[in-house]
Amino acid sequence: MRDDGATLWARGFICVERESQKGIVVGRGGERIKSIVRDAERELSEIFPYRVKLDLRVKVDRDWRTRDPLLRKMIR
Repeated sequence: MRDDGATLWARGFICVERESQKGIVVGRGGERIKSIVRDAERELSEIFPYRVKLDLRVKVDRDWRTRDPLLRKMIR
């Protein structure tokens, strides 16, 4: 990791289909999502030569699995 203060900022979304799933991903008091962010930042810092800060959000998007063309390509 570089020591010159360079930081990569990234925003990501976790899509779930129902509001109840959002609560599962976020966890009580946000503990689960914090853990996911912390682990992801650690792994990304191993890939990139600078500090990584991740802004991860959980989004309810009904039926996203059936509408997402990228996902359909991956499943084939």
